[in-house]
Amino acid sequence: MKKLITTIILIGIFFISPLTVKPQSFTLFRSTNNYTFQYNLNKLQGSPEITNQILNKISQATGKPTYLVNYAISFNQTLELLNSNNFLTIQVSNNILSATGDINYRNFYIGDLLFPSALNIMLNITDERGMILRTLQISNINRANNYNTFFNTGLIPLGNQKLSVQLVNMIAYYDGQTINDFNYRTSLIDDYYGSSMILDNAQSRLSSIVFISPDNVEATTIALQQVENDINIIEAKNYINLLQLSQQDPINLAGRIASLRNILAQKRMSVNMAYSALDSYYYNKGMEAYMNKDNALALTWCGKSLAVNPLFAPAGYLMSQVMFDNNQVLDADLKLREVWFKMSPDPSIYNKSLILFKNIYNEYLDNADKKYQSGHYNESIQEYERAQKLCNEIRGLICTENLNIGLGKNRQKIYDGLMADAIKLAESGNNNEAYIKFNQAKNYAKDNKSYIQDKSMEEKADKSLKLNDYKTAINDAKEYYKNKNYNAALASFESAHDLENKYNYSPSLIPLDIEQKNAREVIMIKVNDINELASKNKWDDTKTIMAKVEEMQSFYKLQNDSEINNSLAKVKSQLKEATCVDIQKKLNSYYETAKDAKGGNNYIIADENYEKYINTANENPDCNINTTMMAEEKMQILPAATYQRLINKIIDLQMNGQYKEAVGKYKEAMAYYSQYEISKFNIHKKSLKEFALNNFKNAALEYVANTMRNDGQIDDAFELYKALINRNYPEGYINTALLDLGKSFGARDKAANVTDFKSKVTEYTGGNKKLKFFQKGYYSAFGK
Repeated sequence: MKKLITTIILIGIFFISPLTVKPQSFTLFRSTNNYTFQYNLNKLQGSPEITNQILNKISQATGKPTYLVNYAISFNQTLELLNSNNFLTIQVSNNILSATGDINYRNFYIGDLLFPSALNIMLNITDERGMILRTLQISNINRANNYNTFFNTGLIPLGNQKLSVQLVNMIAYYDGQTINDFNYRTSLIDDYYGSSMILDNAQSRLSSIVFISPDNVEATTIALQQVENDINIIEAKNYINLLQLSQQDPINLAGRIASLRNILAQKRMSVNMAYSALDSYYYNKGMEAYMNKDNALALTWCGKSLAVNPLFAPAGYLMSQVMFDNNQVLDADLKLREVWFKMSPDPSIYNKSLILFKNIYNEYLDNADKKYQSGHYNESIQEYERAQKLCNEIRGLICTENLNIGLGKNRQKIYDGLMADAIKLAESGNNNEAYIKFNQAKNYAKDNKSYIQDKSMEEKADKSLKLNDYKTAINDAKEYYKNKNYNAALASFESAHDLENKYNYSPSLIPLDIEQKNAREVIMIKVNDINELASKNKWDDTKTIMAKVEEMQSFYKLQNDSEINNSLAKVKSQLKEATCVDIQKKLNSYYETAKDAKGGNNYIIADENYEKYINTANENPDCNINTTMMAEEKMQILPAATYQRLINKIIDLQMNGQYKEAVGKYKEAMAYYSQYEISKFNIHKKSLKEFALNNFKNAALEYVANTMRNDGQIDDAFELYKALINRNYPEGYINTALLDLGKSFGARDKAANVTDFKSKVTEYTGGNKKLKFFQKGYYSAFGK
């Protein structure tokens, strides 16, 4: 709900006008009057809050006592009475004209903010005798659309009488947004006038800067930046646009800012001129301090010089020299690199820098040697690497042999130390920690392979570590044997054997009697497994475990153990019998497959199954299977199988794009067919044309057609070309060939005295338009 802040009331009857009611719909009455709202302390009605704010602001601006301040808003109001469908309609329209009185607040017009947010009016409609027929209260005529608002009110039915409209009173209302807008504008104006003092201070600060020199340039720069900040703050508030300073600017804000910026630019120019010499000024101060042995002050002045000009090489060099003198070798190195790579030193500074680089390099080497002598190998390497980086990157420096020697000595020491720690830990029985050190040493050697030349300690450390593993494996095996965990015991003994053989541990620590007893227990367990599997006819599993048992008997010298052999004898006999039964079933399957394939003229499958039969029988000699009959049957069908393989090879060659080879292989197959009388196997020979039509893809078929055409087999070639066209093969690929083929047909028919060549060519082509090139070639033979 809209909050009403204050009410200013103007009471009075502004007009009473008679009118005559007519039956049709039209304007019955229209009248425009001017109204004025007056603001002063003597005529306040209702809540005075917004009126007091307005009057106080204007009083402050104009310097008048509040009771003398006046303010007025003037606007025209039009009232219309309309006849619409035999009912009256009242229309109210307001048009703001002007504001009068003390309308300036510090020279800025704010009256447009004070027009009412809404109007309420009271109207009387009277008859010709002055009697009030109806009183209307019309509320909330808002400011939208230039105060144009329509109100439709159904009144009494119209008759043949005269009516009048009488305005009783009008009330203006202001809402919260109006006050907010007013306060924002007046606050903005206050800030605008407050800016005058800021500009005065900035003017004074600039006026105080008379002569700019290297001695006061820093303070001057700070002062100028403060002025710049003040101007930026004022400009950011956008007074020029918000207060339309282009029309009126009482404190000349825009002009004073422009003047200040002009002065500021001049001062900055002077500062820049001072700064152009400031780096040398500070450098000279630093040199003076350095000559007086005050290194700390020299560093300070050099820092100031570089802050002004980061590329001033003399100051950078002097700072590096002071750092080197202070034994800050690394800092001197880094700073001198900046001089060398970033500051473009002149020849004098360049030569001085190269000399200092050599001194830094030698200092790195001296420090590295001291670290090595004291046993701080990693720190020594760090110093050597700094020297190495320096001589690799600075032209004019050469890496000396002492550098690589020093790096190698340190890294060898680190490697040997790690290996010595691994050996010491292994000898103390702490294999876990020993392995950690051992692997660290190996990785270190791998990462530094160009420096680690002597790895003799690695073999010793490895043997010490594996000796513990060897002893552990034997002890584990004994413990497993004691707990009757024979498989685990045997695995540990095998691990111990592997280590013993690899590292030649002598004398052997493996107890052979316990190992053999343990192996016998494992074999007996496996023998029981074999008997159980045999009882269930699981012969493949039986065969696998049987092979393992026989291998273990041989390895652990238990071949003559009668208990083991007697337990296995029956199973071996059963296994042989079961195996031969399975083999015979497999052979029968091979034979049946071969016989069925032969009956279906698939001699390749038949030949393969005869081969499987013979190979399987030969692989199982204990079953005493006779393969003579299978070998004879295989030999009988071998020519047919060979011929069919040749045919398959032809198809493979053309699928791989080897068309010439495919045609050559076809001719070889045809020769083989005749030589070995393949027809007796109920295999029919096909001509190349027929074979190609049934088996070749398009590109291969085109090759065969071209070959036949070139060989004079033009009728067969024509059949192949027509087949290609029927397969929707692109005509453009064969049009030239068809043209040539047509010429050959035409030449032949012309020699045979064919006279009706048009009918003849139609007979050849069947009217197929895709053979137009053939027809064209044919006609050319007859001179057409």
